[in-house]
Amino acid sequence: MGDVQNKDGAPVLSFAGGGMFFYWQLGVVMALRERFDLHKTQLIGASAGSLTATLTACDVQLQDAVEAAYSLAVDNEVFTRPRGLSYVWGNLVRRWLDALLPENAAELCTQRCQLVTLSVPRLVHTPTNQFASREAVIEACLASVHIPYFMDGSPARVLHNQTVIDGSIFLSHPASLLGRIDHKSQTIQFSINQTTRPVLLISHHEDEHMKMRGLESLSITTYEGVQEMMGMGYAYVHRVDARGELCALDSVRRAAPIITPPRCPRWEKIESHWRTQSLAEGSIIKEVKQMAKDRAVLYHPVGLR
Repeated sequence: MGDVQNKDGAPVLSFAGGGMFFYWQLGVVMALRERFDLHKTQLIGASAGSLTATLTACDVQLQDAVEAAYSLAVDNEVFTRPRGLSYVWGNLVRRWLDALLPENAAELCTQRCQLVTLSVPRLVHTPTNQFASREAVIEACLASVHIPYFMDGSPARVLHNQTVIDGSIFLSHPASLLGRIDHKSQTIQFSINQTTRPVLLISHHEDEHMKMRGLESLSITTYEGVQEMMGMGYAYVHRVDARGELCALDSVRRAAPIITPPRCPRWEKIESHWRTQSLAEGSIIKEVKQMAKDRAVLYHPVGLR
């Protein structure tokens, strides 16, 4: 498994568990990539956050990841089958990762990306950051997201000779496993060597707009809904950066944002409004919804039903 590392004093991105809010996390990473060089960061994630951390470490194109996930769900009728994702999700996640991760995934993730599991029955959280192969990365991800029985009908998985389950259980922020977090200064003091480094805690619970929306108004059963949630994560980064709350990443900030095509024209419109704070909350939500519809039409012909 290897020791937890603080490699070269790099900032740490900590991705919490999130279930369906995984898509919110992808929107966050999309916006962060535009403003910061995430290749110079260390990553840690639990459950859905482990998937986000892995995709980030492997530099996967996030729009490709979203489209692949939605296509798998549609092809396997998870939105119409009585039990939804129950008992089939584990296999779908494996197929999804196998399609997305590059051949050198183990090299990209080793010592940089830590994937958290919870051992049972001891209930000890363990980060894994040593990967002998691409398959080992996939296995660690599957272990980190393993909700007992729900994923594939089995109560647990075995990783490094340990019986483990979903790493986000009883864990708010994965970075807390590395040391003591100072939320005010956005730093973490590593237990292993007592050094202090910047840390950014990424969780949908921190998004005030997500709280205002409420779970009942959110859905990922359509491509529009998936893109809307991704857009909310993207918007969150714009807001907190405008408020100066991303100081943890100042050392890796780009001189100018890098915009990666393809992009729906409404991304630029919304980005401009968030920068100037000239759009009311209700209008922002309206624009995000329209953006989601545009992207569904442009990039996924089976998106809207």
